Amino acid sequence: MTRRTRLWLLLFALVLVAAAAGFAAFQYSLSQRRFDAASLEVYYSRISVPSAQVVGQDEVNGGIAAAADYLRRFSEPSGQFVYLVNMNPSVTVPPAYSLLRHAGTIYSLGMANSVLPDESTVQVMKRATDFMRGCCLSRLDEASAFGIWEPPEIMHSASPPTYKLGGAGLGLMAMASIESIRPGTVPADEMLGLAALGRFLQRSNGDFHGSYVPSDGGKKPLQVLFYPGEMALG
Repeated sequence: MTRRTRLWLLLFALVLVAAAAGFAAFQYSLSQRRFDAASLEVYYSRISVPSAQVVGQDEVNGGIAAAADYLRRFSEPSGQFVYLVNMNPSVTVPPAYSLLRHAGTIYSLGMANSVLPDESTVQVMKRATDFMRGCCLSRLDEASAFGIWEPPEIMHSASPPTYKLGGAGLGLMAMASIESIRPGTVPADEMLGLAALGRFLQRSNGDFHGSYVPSDGGKKPLQVLFYPGEMALG
């Protein structure tokens, strides 16, 4: 193949690419012009929102009791919760877990117990807190703090140790919940250490870094907007 022939083939290929790109842009523009929101506006204008109904205290307490009972029944002797119940056996669901949701569940059980005191709820909270402290609480000497991470055997995925601001905040909320019911359950230095991680990750303007990854340069930018609120509440 001569050089001239190669140049003609290259030019022909470029023309084809440009034509295809132009056609795609035309098709996208045409589809955009054809979209008519009028039907959507009519549909949503016909939706009637039911007026708010007064819910009695008995109904509210019944809902709280049912939710707390579910969480108690779906807690393991180890302190873990059943993370997911798959109702369709034909669907394969990969194993997963979240220590942030684990800690949040402890906190929610504490809220339920404040309304409907139940010793079995407290026992689940204690087991779950002991599990969290045993598997996932680490001392971070370089930060003069404690952090909570998600080990691969818990998460079912490999990743470097990552100490999230939200994990520390939710962990602190969980610990404070059981501590308010059973003082002495959690060592004070662990709770103060989680609070110290929040200070370690806070910037001079009051904003926060999102996590601390020792093996990857340290502090990482905030990507989850509710982490600072969780730390503040903790």
